[in-house]
Order: sequence, then C-alpha cells, then structure tokens
Amino acid sequence: MKKFLKIASSYQEDADFIFIYIREAHPVDGWYIGFAPFSISNHQNLAERFEAAELLKNVIKDFVPIFVDNMKDEAALAYGAVPERLYIVRNGSVVFEGGGGPLFYSLEKMEKSLANILRS
Repeated sequence: MKKFLKIASSYQEDADFIFIYIREAHPVDGWYIGFAPFSISNHQNLAERFEAAELLKNVIKDFVPIFVDNMKDEAALAYGAVPERLYIVRNGSVVFEGGGGPLFYSLEKMEKSLANILRS
C-alpha cells in the first residue's frame, strides 16, 4: 500500500488513481490467512462491503478515491481483479493490465508503463 500511494503521489498531477474495493480476499469466515491487518467476514450485503471499504479509507486518508463493487462482483469479474489487479485506463481504453495479485502484481511494471504512457 505504501508503494502504491507513493507512486500515486508522484504522478498525481498527471494521472488520476482510484481503488475499487471488491469482495474480501481473506475473510475470517473463509480463506483467512491469520495475519491480515483487519478481521473482515464475507460481505453479506452492500452495507457490509461499504463498512469494509471504510477501513481502507482510514488507511489511505482520502488520498485516493475508493469505489465499491456491487454484490454481483461485476467490476471484479469484468477486470479479473480477484484479489487485486492494476490497470491503466487512458481515454476510455485499457492501456496496461497488470498481472493478478499478489503473485503477479508488479507496481514497478505499472509505474514504468505509466511513465512511458505519459511521455507519449
């Protein structure tokens, strides 16, 4: 998170950054890893998903706007974003699609691509 926010800060004059909070990757009543910073259950309704997104908002301090996926997980499914993924969208088109996180998630590749895109 710190690295992402640092990149967002560095490019904030040239690009807009957003988070889309999707379903919880490691819910305590599901595939819990035991050392997650928050204990969050699977969301049963949109209100619970918004409550969980508030925890993220407290971490990033309104630096990056947070949007919340609906309970049909349409954003997560459309972008293959489970549990996380980086995209760069320019003029309505995807110009960078990062690998699925956490194993193939590379902030360095995203930042390099962003720098190249902004130079063009």
